[in-house]
Amino acid sequence: STEPTTSTTTSTVPNTFTTTSAVPTTSTTKSAVPTTSTTITSTVPTTCTTTSTVPTTSTTTSAVPTTSATTSPISTISTTTSAVPTSSMTTSAVSTTSTTTSPVPIISMSTSSVPTTSTTTSADSTTSTTNLSEVPSTSTTTSAVPTTSATTSAVPTTSTTTSAVPTTSTSTSTEPTTSTTSTVPTTFTTASAIP
Repeated sequence: STEPTTSTTTSTVPNTFTTTSAVPTTSTTKSAVPTTSTTITSTVPTTCTTTSTVPTTSTTTSAVPTTSATTSPISTISTTTSAVPTSSMTTSAVSTTSTTTSPVPIISMSTSSVPTTSTTTSADSTTSTTNLSEVPSTSTTTSAVPTTSATTSAVPTTSTTTSAVPTTSTSTSTEPTTSTTSTVPTTFTTASAIP
């Protein structure tokens, strides 16, 4: 499209959806079966929302500010690649893999009640928040600029932060926690009810 577009897709069968636009786009996908959603935007802001009751693969590539939200009660794979400020939010009740790569500021938030793997790679300021209530979590943050990372978990958690600049990392856990930070001036806070 070369004009502002609003697209809504509702499906009860396997669905493959691809959107390419040069103007502001709002895309909403709701499906009761496996869904693959791909949004490629080159020069304009994009809002992408995916709600599914089955395995979902969501990929967003953008050169402008992007907001991506995925809500799923099953396995979800979410990948966001952006050259500009990006907001990514994933809410899931099952295993989730979330990857965000950007050379600019990133806000990444994951909320899950099952095993979660979250990876954030950025060359600019990054804020990463992971909230896990009852399952193991692996969180990895790599940044070349100031980074804020917060992890809250009620189960064993592994958190790794690698940064070339000042970093603030906060972990709150009621189970065994492993936290590794490799960087320059660092502020590290851990609150745990057990070793």
